Amino acid sequence: MRAEKENEKDAQSLDDRVHIPHDSSSMQISITDSTGKNFELSSEEIRYAEAMQNYVTVWFYKDGKLNKEMLRATIASVDEQLSECSVIRCHRSYLVNVDAIENVSGNAQGLRLKLRDIPQEEVPVSRSFIGEIRAILD
Repeated sequence: MRAEKENEKDAQSLDDRVHIPHDSSSMQISITDSTGKNFELSSEEIRYAEAMQNYVTVWFYKDGKLNKEMLRATIASVDEQLSECSVIRCHRSYLVNVDAIENVSGNAQGLRLKLRDIPQEEVPVSRSFIGEIRAILD
């Protein structure tokens, strides 16, 4: 119960800061996977990336709909390639675009991020990355 109360308090504090616009401009990004496949998109289109073993699925919003692209790469290599824009690591298996965060909620397991244009999905934030999320949203 203590963890749930702490996470709810953190979530409320962060949720208040989500709606403050961040100073980030859109930039064209190129992600290359281990096979040499090159994937290009705008930084503002990215919503989140999810790792599963040696693959990373990048979810992005383009032309009015949610799309995904699966790359053969590690989450660390994608994180490094996206280091220039507002995409940050929030979990060992997830990257999230800070500008796409719409709502932050908390429960006993940790924090969850609700993203713009993806009403049915929430991205988890592990305890070790809460400080980083807090620093970005300040």
